[in-house]
Amino acid sequence: MSKRVAIFQNTITGGGRIQVLNAVIRILNTNKIEPDIYTLKINKSFIPEKDLMFRVIPLRSMIKGMSDLKIASLNARMVRYQYEYDLLVNSNNSFLKVPRQTPTIAYINFPRKARIFSEYQHLAFPDVGKINHKNLIVQVYREYLKKIYKNANIPHNQFVFANSEFTKQMIQRYYPDCNKVIKVIYPPVDIEKWRNEKEKIPEMISSLGRFSKDKRQLEQIKIAQSIPRLKFNIIGFVGDRHSRSYFNLCKKYLETNQINNVKLYPNLPFEEAKELLTSSKFFIHSLRNEPFGISSVEAIAAGCIPIVHDSGGQQEIVNFRELRYKDQKEATQKINQLLMMDTTKLQKDLFKNNSRFNIDVFNRQMRAVLFEKSGNN
Repeated sequence: MSKRVAIFQNTITGGGRIQVLNAVIRILNTNKIEPDIYTLKINKSFIPEKDLMFRVIPLRSMIKGMSDLKIASLNARMVRYQYEYDLLVNSNNSFLKVPRQTPTIAYINFPRKARIFSEYQHLAFPDVGKINHKNLIVQVYREYLKKIYKNANIPHNQFVFANSEFTKQMIQRYYPDCNKVIKVIYPPVDIEKWRNEKEKIPEMISSLGRFSKDKRQLEQIKIAQSIPRLKFNIIGFVGDRHSRSYFNLCKKYLETNQINNVKLYPNLPFEEAKELLTSSKFFIHSLRNEPFGISSVEAIAAGCIPIVHDSGGQQEIVNFRELRYKDQKEATQKINQLLMMDTTKLQKDLFKNNSRFNIDVFNRQMRAVLFEKSGNN
């Protein structure tokens, strides 16, 4: 009889977490296991792969907003369901109130505790200001979260894996009493899907990612504004009202400033996005403190030279300082320098480093973990 497995994740949405989720489900399916997925919300950006077998169990949340409390509430609700399963997969980035009996694989994209105890209101905006500069309501809410997370620990039944060395360091920092061995398993990227032999357009640069304030497409537009010879393609998903509002802000900035070397591509089909990316010599990614950065791996596989922010897991993907920047001004300087360089050797070295992020590596490592902990052979 197949083992019973449940995955819990507060929101099922597009992006890096869903790529991990899909890969885990596929591995389980190959062993005739159809997992249950417990979640509080399913976003429109979630498009399930047709051949995957799983069951979504939506749980109603009585909490509006306050995502950290929702995460904790889902963990707590899984306590009552744990006895129905042989193995749980914690994809909720939190150990607060998690089940403590059933063996659990915790794949941590970034620990919520690290975000809560950060001195910044948001780790993606360290340049905007610290939490003690915000209004009283924001500060009180953060202090409340700190209080409930203060004594959160990692239970003995949790087998912990991080999506990058950066995330691993954050887990160790904010759970100093953890005596577990934390292993890094990089997220799965289908590198072969992006590989190509296309000739690049020398003065073309693309970005790929959801239109969002933290992705900083507006910063990319301002960089483009200062390098008019370079054609910028900004490709991204536009979904909820926040994403739509930010997309419109970018569009208005282009129109108001009459910027002609930037084109926005909202909700582009995959093949068209791939065509643009594989035609571009350069790729830019601007998110601060990103735990990993799947789109950068995809861009390198597509043959692009990446220019990324010098923080988080991006440092593991783009392991050349000349391709990482601290701020908008430095990004502009580095792109101008790259336009005058022969990047052939740089591209070869990037390809070599990229191979460790291939989906085959993830599948091999995660398969061993899942079947060892579930007792399947």
